[in-house]
Amino acid sequence: MNVILCGERPVTMPIRQVGLVMALLVMTACTSGGAAETTEPPTTSVPTTESSAIPEPTTTRGTTFVVKEPADSGPGITVINPDSGWSFDTDFGAFSEGDDVQNVPEATILLWSFPAGTDFYVPVDPCQSESTMSTSPATTADEISSALAAQASRGASEPVDVSIGGYEGKSLIVHVPDDVVFADCEGETFLSFATGDDPGARSQQGPGQIDEMWILDVEGSPVIISALYRPDSRAELVEEMRGIAQSATFQPAS
Repeated sequence: MNVILCGERPVTMPIRQVGLVMALLVMTACTSGGAAETTEPPTTSVPTTESSAIPEPTTTRGTTFVVKEPADSGPGITVINPDSGWSFDTDFGAFSEGDDVQNVPEATILLWSFPAGTDFYVPVDPCQSESTMSTSPATTADEISSALAAQASRGASEPVDVSIGGYEGKSLIVHVPDDVVFADCEGETFLSFATGDDPGARSQQGPGQIDEMWILDVEGSPVIISALYRPDSRAELVEEMRGIAQSATFQPAS
């Protein structure tokens, strides 16, 4: 925020009787604000569990980018790429920007779709995923988000309703504890969820990781968008990931 002080531009006004009232008004405007504010560097907006909604992006600019074509593997996904240095990994279905620190990226957004009827298995404890894996699959946005929010040590927000591209679902924020040691976890993995086809579908990168998630139902097919970052990630990159997520449109699998 640019702070404009009254003293930045000198005001010259001869104090005569005819101009006395106007001069006093100028002096009052310059002194009534108290001490001058200073410009602080931007910080990452991290929603707390008290405010569970993921902030809306302020802008969405860029070019249309096809993340995935509709196929048997799930609906197609198209987004607006902000065109500001983001790279796209076709195999991983993810945009990334910035550098990794202890294996946690500064900013990576995953955009994944799954076939209708995909079973998701969410462990009760992501660090003890083998011994606490749920035996009852989650198949809907409500079930998947509720299971993730209930995971031990995630500091998760309450899932809230969300709509993206005309499709409804849930959004929530989950965390990886700062002090977790992945090597001490079962399988040396901190696991968010598995699917019937992939027992390690979504494992986390490292301690301190934050994930803002949007879980949608696209005509019966699950879509999971996850923006992951660190507490020290640049605020503008987090904002751009939110813009990418909110810009998404979907093409149902035929």
